[in-house]
Amino acid sequence: ATQFKPSDSILRDVKDNLKTHRILSVDDDPVNQMVVQAMLKNKGFEVITAADGERALGLVEELHASNRLPEAILLDVMMPGLTGFDVVKRIRSQYPDWDVPVILVSATGQKEKIQEGIDSGANAYIMKPLKVSELSKIVMHYITKHGGRGE
Repeated sequence: ATQFKPSDSILRDVKDNLKTHRILSVDDDPVNQMVVQAMLKNKGFEVITAADGERALGLVEELHASNRLPEAILLDVMMPGLTGFDVVKRIRSQYPDWDVPVILVSATGQKEKIQEGIDSGANAYIMKPLKVSELSKIVMHYITKHGGRGE
């Protein structure tokens, strides 16, 4: 009997599927953070959190220095201090070669705000409340589209 030996490409596919994707979630509301963490951890994501824009930028700097950048950023729009728009603008200007997907999350769906989010450099703008199936699919869509180049 011949033994089945998986090809390198099959092994690579399996390894890619087993890979933990690192996500940075930025939200000033601890309840929202817990919900996002629970949703994404259940889908196999590693979730790093920041409670505001300044902390998020500090974390990105630390993660950049240690070559552990997240593969996507979920960013609340309305936060005290720096807004989500401010944070994405700074990330885009400070790290021009880092093509990280930034997904803005907001309770407001006003066309002007959505346009402002896209103009600031975000890849997507999604509405609260978040649904588990939608959130993980959207995050994976952008990670896949951008090649998961966080690391």
